[in-house]
Amino acid sequence: MTLRRTSMALALAVAGVCLGSASGDQQGKAEEKKGIVAEVQDQNNERIKLELREIGPSYKPDSSVLRFTKQLAPTLDEVAWFEIALQGDLNLREIRVADEPLKFKAPDGKQYFFYPVVIVPKKGTTSSWLWHGETLSGVVRGEGKAPRPFSIAIKDVKVVRFAPPPQS
Repeated sequence: MTLRRTSMALALAVAGVCLGSASGDQQGKAEEKKGIVAEVQDQNNERIKLELREIGPSYKPDSSVLRFTKQLAPTLDEVAWFEIALQGDLNLREIRVADEPLKFKAPDGKQYFFYPVVIVPKKGTTSSWLWHGETLSGVVRGEGKAPRPFSIAIKDVKVVRFAPPPQS
């Protein structure tokens, strides 16, 4: 009877270790956020291939969203937003930064930037918007090199071009 209990306890311990390592692998994979692949052309016409993950700082907690508006309101809560999540297939070909940012001071004293941009969709007509953000952040992946974090101020950006999704 004791041998049977020991065998059962050992089998449960092995199963627990196997489950723990499997869930640990899944957690490691789940923690790595995926972004949308973009080519950022800076003011010096240099191009950086970036897996874009965040636009910040943002007055909203989710910084993995592109936020645009047609016009500002007295408070940011009153602004009508057009939002696009940085995942999946975007219907955007590129975002062209058109001018210096408009500065908006919120009632809490924080300052936010809104960049006049032209949005070029994959299909349809271009349109002018104000893009909320200050920096683009993500990961640069070089051939044969480890991925490294990268961040660029929107004021240093000329164009953000979005790559078409990979063909299957």
